[in-house]
Amino acid sequence: MLLGLTLGLLWSATCWAEQMYGVGEGTYFSTSSDCEITGVRVAVGLLGPVKSIQVRCGDFWGPVFGVSGGTTQEFLLQPGEHIDTISGSYRMYIRSLLISTDWGRYATFGQISGNTFLTGGGGKVLTGICGQHKILGLSGLCFRWEYPPEEEEEEATVPPRTTAECK
Repeated sequence: MLLGLTLGLLWSATCWAEQMYGVGEGTYFSTSSDCEITGVRVAVGLLGPVKSIQVRCGDFWGPVFGVSGGTTQEFLLQPGEHIDTISGSYRMYIRSLLISTDWGRYATFGQISGNTFLTGGGGKVLTGICGQHKILGLSGLCFRWEYPPEEEEEEATVPPRTTAECK
């Protein structure tokens, strides 16, 4: 009982998402939430479940979350491109993911089966992923969305106006 309560408190502290998609259960995980996501790797098993997910922050890949095995595909973003929506499906495990960017590009992983979900949009971009995994793959996913950092605009330097003296 105490272990369950402790895990629940840890989960709420590390999973900052509003909603989990999927049934959940199993081992908790959370990506870093303070990075610019530049790519995603997803492994899908022969029987259909999404087995693992990995996020690229800047130039470096983070840890693989989930279980080993399956066929891995990756989706790399271009400089300045962001993930703005994710849809997918689940039964006992996550079965499919469709990741779309603000540049109109997308990648699909797995096959749609079971309950479907759609998250993101509204001008926000993906900044982190959390979830749970069990013996066959990912059992639930949640996503962190934030407004993208504003590009710093260089202020045009205009020389100060001088008044001409009339003589």
